Amino acid sequence: MRLQCPDCATSNRKKDVIARSARLIRQAEGIGYFLPQDQCVQEEMAATQTPNLSNVVSETTTNNSCCWSKILSLQSDFTNERPLLQEIIEDAWHICLFLPKFHCKLNPIELFWSYIKQSYRKQSHQYKTFKDHRELFKRVRQTCPTQTIRQYFCRIDRQISAYQQGYNGPQSVYLMKKYKSHRCIPRNAAMSINVLTS
Repeated sequence: MRLQCPDCATSNRKKDVIARSARLIRQAEGIGYFLPQDQCVQEEMAATQTPNLSNVVSETTTNNSCCWSKILSLQSDFTNERPLLQEIIEDAWHICLFLPKFHCKLNPIELFWSYIKQSYRKQSHQYKTFKDHRELFKRVRQTCPTQTIRQYFCRIDRQISAYQQGYNGPQSVYLMKKYKSHRCIPRNAAMSINVLTS
């Protein structure tokens, strides 16, 4: 048995192309069209314009014992192992929150930063020197009320709970407006809403 089978050795970029093509195929089937997987993978490869994506594996194997790498990755002691960064943060009695990649709207720090920028821009026209601007920035940074910061965190909690429950973009926006005063989206929120099922 090899350390890695050809399927496990495919690069992350190739796996991303395969995942995107599978998503496109599902969307096309939902509309009523049929897309062959090979054609969809080739179109995705052409769209990414990377020359080294040839020989993409068209079918991912579901075999759990194809190679040593796969077998080790499925062991309970490997799957339950916390990352070192998470261990350090949680050992210091803090909460470690891993946010999805490129989702800056799920980061309360970004909301706080936007508050600072907006407040700074309202007052920046009154100052001319760099020293004055630096002092203004230090003042503005301290002006964000604690209640506003709490509201930012509650908004993020609602949005993360909507994503964790599997709602898509429009559904989560609708639920966040409806449950604005809640800390999180209730699990039975979609039961009575006809808009979400369409």
